[in-house]
Amino acid sequence: MDLVPPGPSYNPGDDYDNFTGDVTRGVFDLSAFKHKYITKQHFTDVLFSIARSPRFRGFRELNLFLLNYPFKKFIENPLQTLMSIFELKDLIPLERLAIGYPLKINESLLIRLARMSPNLRSFTLYMPGDNVSSFCIDKMTSYWYNLQEARFDWCYLLTDNDLRVLCDYCPMLISISFYKCKQISKRGLHTIANTNPYIEQLDYTQHELPEYEPITGEDILQFVKNCGTLTQLWLDGIVMDNDDLIELKTHCPYLVDIQIQQKHPFSKDAICTLAGCKYLQSIYLTHNLSHKEEHEWNIIKRNITKQAKRLSNDWKDELMTGQPGGIPLSPCKGTIN
Repeated sequence: MDLVPPGPSYNPGDDYDNFTGDVTRGVFDLSAFKHKYITKQHFTDVLFSIARSPRFRGFRELNLFLLNYPFKKFIENPLQTLMSIFELKDLIPLERLAIGYPLKINESLLIRLARMSPNLRSFTLYMPGDNVSSFCIDKMTSYWYNLQEARFDWCYLLTDNDLRVLCDYCPMLISISFYKCKQISKRGLHTIANTNPYIEQLDYTQHELPEYEPITGEDILQFVKNCGTLTQLWLDGIVMDNDDLIELKTHCPYLVDIQIQQKHPFSKDAICTLAGCKYLQSIYLTHNLSHKEEHEWNIIKRNITKQAKRLSNDWKDELMTGQPGGIPLSPCKGTIN
């Protein structure tokens, strides 16, 4: 039997607080629904209540992730339900979109949604396996000229060639993330660096399958040499040595946040050299330090934290994109209103 929120006074129109945000802000987050079980009718009623609300002025953020798997039996395709209720004017303001497992996704609906949301700035796709094809991803990104952030988790069908298409269609991209996408290799990273040298954030987790060639320190250095605007670098499962880590400081003058996890630890000297980056505020590196060295390293990390807190407004202004001495401004970004 389906379970619904108890109480005779229950009104789905009053239950919007079960989602992060509110009607006025246009934020709809399915994963934040506080009831563990929800019927499809309940979900539909909530959507209708939003559509009828006089405060609703269109969606700005849609999170269609299902963290509680019991939802799966009741809402097989929330995207189809949502698009059958709302009109084009409700989706044009959309700026952030996240879609994920275990939802059943219809590719034609995804492409239609992409066409209806030309102002999208952030896109997350969490789809283990082969649920979304390469063709669908290419078609969607072709409508998102303003896209600035893209994250792909477990997208097995995403290829290096798709990254070329993504960078061609989305010249304003500044943040990109891959988590265990099997077909993304160093060639894909080189494509990003060569096509869009204004990338500021890279998050890359290598797939652990042995048949896939690991990303090396040389590949990362080649990337950062072309992308001198990097402020955040998160890497997991790659292969770097101490010399690679030291050289990172030369090519990443604006580095603020770095995390590198790998099997082989870095030396104290290499870590301390990188810790000297002018704007560094957060650092996490795989190491194998002695007790004494770890104590010294903890002191350095505390100093980095203090430095981050002491950053003057002048330093913050200096780091601002497009300011003199700051991160270079992408030619495409100047066209945004």
